[in-house]
Amino acid sequence: MANRTNGRKRASARARLRNETYAPASSKQREESEWMSFAYSLGRISRLNERFHMAVQGRSEALRGARRTSVEFHVILSVLASEGEELSPTQLCDYTLQTPSGMTKTLRRLEEAGLISRFESTDDARFSMVRLTPAGRRLAGHLMEVTLSAYREAFKGVTPRQFSATVKMLRDVRVILETSAG
Repeated sequence: MANRTNGRKRASARARLRNETYAPASSKQREESEWMSFAYSLGRISRLNERFHMAVQGRSEALRGARRTSVEFHVILSVLASEGEELSPTQLCDYTLQTPSGMTKTLRRLEEAGLISRFESTDDARFSMVRLTPAGRRLAGHLMEVTLSAYREAFKGVTPRQFSATVKMLRDVRVILETSAG
């Protein structure tokens, strides 16, 4: 009997996290349930997006052949998307949520692969900057093409209006979390 009760409690907790079939008794419980669902959804979306990127990379011969990690791809795309197409290692740490030592190793691997180059900042010679090499630009272009195509396919049932609203909401959530995280 205890196993069945524990099983029901676990199922009820999963339902609350997904905000399914759970009717909280009070407004406080409803608010708590919504926050739990929000936290669960953000974590789940993050993990699913990482899995999605790995699957996309696996579908492309050129990306499989590049043998790059997801962090390396994030660095390449961050540099491509930046104003002036160059960033400092500190900015890349912020964008990719990497530690400085992890970023140093990542940049070294990308530089050895001929995908980025590092140079002194024109504003302050004490700082280095990162830019893509022609080979890095080609890989970034292919990565963007394959990734955007896969996203378009995954979201083909979503109307343009729904998609725009989702993009705006995700952007707002990102800004709030970036501001709160310091």
